[in-house]
Order: sequence, then structure tokens, then C-alpha cells
Amino acid sequence: MTCDEAEILLSALIDGELDAGHVREVEAHVAECPRCAAALAAYRQMNQAIAAADLSYTAATRAAPAHRSLAAASARRAEPALGAQGLCDGIRSVGIGCDRACRHRAAQ
Repeated sequence: MTCDEAEILLSALIDGELDAGHVREVEAHVAECPRCAAALAAYRQMNQAIAAADLSYTAATRAAPAHRSLAAASARRAEPALGAQGLCDGIRSVGIGCDRACRHRAAQ
């Protein structure tokens, strides 16, 4: 195994994501390669520091506006369709404009 191959697999090794064969290959390489051994030690130290930091994130405080937006969008979807005229009026209201060839205009 080369250093490039081992480097790609080091974080997977730490996270327990490698199968037994790859674990043996990476560990054998790390046992003989000081550079990869230092990288593995640094990864392990970083994982320990993150675990010891007791970091937390409360999504609920930031999610409330999103929940309100989703609820409003769901309520709007429950309303009846606007029809062609309403759609074109909506398009014009955002500054895009309605093409003269719109089907609803051709029907008028």
C-alpha cells in the first residue's frame, strides 16, 4: 500500500468503516511508515479533542422559522389553482412579464 492510498483510508480506519482486510493493510503500512503513523496519530488526537469538547447544537431554535415557512407553503398548496390569468399576473408581479403568446391570451 502506498502513502496516498493509506491517507485516503486513515479517517475510515478511525471511524471503524473499513473491512478487516483493509484494516490489516492500513495498519501494516502505518507500522512501517513514520509519515502515515504521524497522520494517524494526529487524526486520533483530533477525534479525542472533538469528543472532549462536548460540543452541541440545538436545531430546534433555528428550525422554527423553517417550520413556519413549510406550514405556510403547505397551506398555499391547499388553495385552489390560480388558472392561467392568475399565473401570468404572478409572473408579472415579480418583474418577469407575460409573453404575448400565452395560451390564456390566445383564448381571449
